[in-house]
Amino acid sequence: EDCPQPTLTVLGSNGTNNTDEEAHLDEDHRLLLSSSLPLLKSRNSGVVLGVCSLHYYCGVSSVRVRAALGKALVRIHRDNREIQFVVLKTIRFLAIQCPSAFTPYINDFFVKAMDPSFTR
Repeated sequence: EDCPQPTLTVLGSNGTNNTDEEAHLDEDHRLLLSSSLPLLKSRNSGVVLGVCSLHYYCGVSSVRVRAALGKALVRIHRDNREIQFVVLKTIRFLAIQCPSAFTPYINDFFVKAMDPSFTR
């Protein structure tokens, strides 16, 4: 399975294109989701994981957003062992729902001889 793609696009009140799901969002909800996306570039892995959780549980399922989440998670999974373990568990969970978000980064998931056994 791949990420569900929205099929209907409507023109929002602010003149931007929104999916049908986004058209039913409260303005504050939409503002929260759009304002949190730049935080995916944070160097703090807790912030990135928080934004990914926010978009997974409260956001609109779109391929563009899921690809941005995948890129950010792959970027921070190279941190120390403890963070790597948590991030890889999150990636595994999200990859079940949306594998296409992680396919461009498949080479990053090859097991290396130096990897600890609990992250293999």
